[in-house]
Amino acid sequence: MYEFERGQRVKLVCVNDEHTDLKPGAKGSVLFVDAVGTLHISWDSGSSLGIVPEAGDRVIAIDE
Repeated sequence: MYEFERGQRVKLVCVNDEHTDLKPGAKGSVLFVDAVGTLHISWDSGSSLGIVPEAGDRVIAIDE
């Protein structure tokens, strides 16, 4: 399970959603982690795609 705080900045490493325009390196801010472990992020691009670790999605924390 992710242990990120609200507002923490993250960078996308990989996402397994073939319908998203997000690419590795995309940056955003954590909104919250829900009860099933999805990491909800407000991406700088305007997307709100959630990150699902069980699907192989991955982000890393960044300092900005």
